[in-house]
Amino acid sequence: MNFLFFLFLILQEVAMADAMRSNGKIYVVVVISLIILFSLFLYLYRIEKQIKSIKKKYMKNSLGLSIVFIGIVLVIIVTTFGDASTYVSFTEAKELYSNGNMSKIHVVGKLNRDTEDNITGIKKSSDMLSFSFEMVDEKGLKEDVFFGEPMPPDFLMSEQIVVIGSYNNNRFIADEILLKCPSKYTEENIKI
Repeated sequence: MNFLFFLFLILQEVAMADAMRSNGKIYVVVVISLIILFSLFLYLYRIEKQIKSIKKKYMKNSLGLSIVFIGIVLVIIVTTFGDASTYVSFTEAKELYSNGNMSKIHVVGKLNRDTEDNITGIKKSSDMLSFSFEMVDEKGLKEDVFFGEPMPPDFLMSEQIVVIGSYNNNRFIADEILLKCPSKYTEENIKI
């Protein structure tokens, strides 16, 4: 039904078109429409040429920038990979040292405590700029660790310690210490 109605509208003579055709004004409307259409095509053509020239100009630079960006990303990945290490015990760390591996090693453990849960084995240097402590790794091996900086503030309250460093003359030298302190949201009493 819609098709028939549309066909009827097309075949019906439009009175305004007949009036403009009889006065010759339809040609003015057609010429103005063609001028607008031609101007629009000309405008689009000029924009396309400008885009191509900009693209040529910056594509040369963007290729170089892309190569530099990829190079920077690769350098970051390689340096990050070189710093990455796994968590090992003191036994595994000694084996790595004896095999000539001088990279940074992460050892997880706890401070050495006596039967009354008091921390033992902390030796501060006379100038208070470094200290050593006894640490028990996850496999139960006790080792003396030297840290060449002052004791971190919450060191004695820590539940767990990660030392990052390497062996030197059969002694573990920590370059960094990461502390896991007790949660302040637990209701247990914390001994200092």
